Amino acid sequence: MECFYRIAGFANGLFKAWNPAVHAFYTLTLDTLTYEYDPALRRNFEWRFSAFAAATLNFGPMTVTLPHIDGLNLAWGWCAITALGSFNPDLGGHLVLWDLKLIIRFPPGSTILIPSAILRHSNVVIQPGEQRYSFTQFTAAGLFRWVDNGFKSDLTVNDEIRNDTSKLTAKLSPAALASHRLSSQKYRWNNEQELREKARVRMAVRRQAMKAGGLVSPEDAARTRAHHAAYREKKGPLLAFKQRRRRQDAFIAKYGDQAYTEHLRKEAAAQDEAEWRKRVEADNLRQMAAEARRQALHHAADLQR
Repeated sequence: MECFYRIAGFANGLFKAWNPAVHAFYTLTLDTLTYEYDPALRRNFEWRFSAFAAATLNFGPMTVTLPHIDGLNLAWGWCAITALGSFNPDLGGHLVLWDLKLIIRFPPGSTILIPSAILRHSNVVIQPGEQRYSFTQFTAAGLFRWVDNGFKSDLTVNDEIRNDTSKLTAKLSPAALASHRLSSQKYRWNNEQELREKARVRMAVRRQAMKAGGLVSPEDAARTRAHHAAYREKKGPLLAFKQRRRRQDAFIAKYGDQAYTEHLRKEAAAQDEAEWRKRVEADNLRQMAAEARRQALHHAADLQR
């Protein structure tokens, strides 16, 4: 439904404006799943509407949650919560963040982003006869681990490392596995350009060796070019996203997070103004067309007289 696209897009805009680094990490993980791992996977919303992999609709009609944490979400990630319905926000429906000792007035239509895996939260009951629904968006931590492990579970990675006696002779503890995953992720994140360049060099050397040895026929070369063209067409959005992320990282490194946040706000304001101008122009055109039709009808009526 279009209304949920709007809600998801609004929460996504907040996420990108206030925490661009984490938003980029969420988007990259979801893009990797849908473009690289299995293109048949379908998102809840298009990539430009939401960086979250999952969403939950609670239709109540008097949705109330007890104090809890979402322990399966990413610990340092964010979750979007939107309240819907018809209720008096002064008498109920407040959002309670227990660890921060905050009670927040949360009327229908409100959206908030919180690290739900580490903050205990709940909401206050509403009055009899009122309705309250909720729409939440999140990404389970298991998806991040699956991508970071090379599309493998922690159990599989644990078994592979444990069986590799040249690297590890004893069973890897959960803490050691988490440390290994974090260090691997940081290395890939900090050395992405270097790793990509090394891969290009290896592939170029391999292609030259195969051509020199007569191992590649013209037909194989044509098939390879066609495959690369199909790959670029299929992975176009992902490649474009990675290019945007490199520009974002360069901007943040040069000007800082605060300047980048302000840059995003100005971009969003410019887009909103452009959309508003388009709507105004469309309304003007509709009014002009209606006026032209009205004058044509009056003219036809005058002719009949």
